Amino acid sequence: LEGQRDMMYAQTYIRKPDSTLEYVCFDRYLNNAAAQGARLFSESTRWSGSSVPLNIAFTDGGNPTSINVEVNMGSGHITPNLTAVVSEAMGEFLNNFDHSFLGGSGGMNYTPSDSVSPGAYSCGAMSSIWHIAQCQNLPAAASLFYTFEELASNDIRRLPETCPVNGINADMVRIARNPAPASPAARIDPMLTYLDRSLPAEDDRDCTAPIPTGLQFRVYVMESVSPTQENPSGITRTSRLAPEFVCTNPGCYYHVDVSGSGGSITLSNQSCRRG
Repeated sequence: LEGQRDMMYAQTYIRKPDSTLEYVCFDRYLNNAAAQGARLFSESTRWSGSSVPLNIAFTDGGNPTSINVEVNMGSGHITPNLTAVVSEAMGEFLNNFDHSFLGGSGGMNYTPSDSVSPGAYSCGAMSSIWHIAQCQNLPAAASLFYTFEELASNDIRRLPETCPVNGINADMVRIARNPAPASPAARIDPMLTYLDRSLPAEDDRDCTAPIPTGLQFRVYVMESVSPTQENPSGITRTSRLAPEFVCTNPGCYYHVDVSGSGGSITLSNQSCRRG
């Protein structure tokens, strides 16, 4: 559920791309092409009643030095041709972007004309929408963060159009909450607070069992015996290694009873006690 919610947020605030043809007012490019390109093609009157010089090798053969041409197809061809070949196809393509800029959140749009009309080029759409994108703020917190219950009945992915199913429903939320009686279908880890190991102990019963650390320490037992020439002090010292333990509860310490005689040491009553 958390992964689905994060994905929905990303899909909401990473907008569907816009068309660069709309950003650059491409229909005005075509208008400029119609105004400037006519004289480059058949609508030019340059070759109407003109004399074209011929190649010198042609004239050396006794041919004329030039030839008169009359090419004038009249005007009005390039505009309908650009409309038929480019504008109509562009209009069909732009149906894929039937929303305002920034995936429907920009508050402005540009719709290119589906017909060509000769004219100069000018366009400020890209500059305007880039400024809007730069200064756009996230919505208020109330419309930004949703509980699972809210998402179960409301799809936040509304732009440029609402998504039909978001993958979160009330039954999934109920199973995630795992209310009594507990559902075996719930796929969540139970929260283990371990309060019994973190609360201060009021008596020895509140102290948990000692936990081994893996380390060892040496225990010494001093014993009084009859003095001898080898041991004039009459004191013997016996030692052995013992495992170290730790008590996790605040106020508890590790306790062990040590006894020994005749070179033997016994450890007993190892426990955590309130101190």
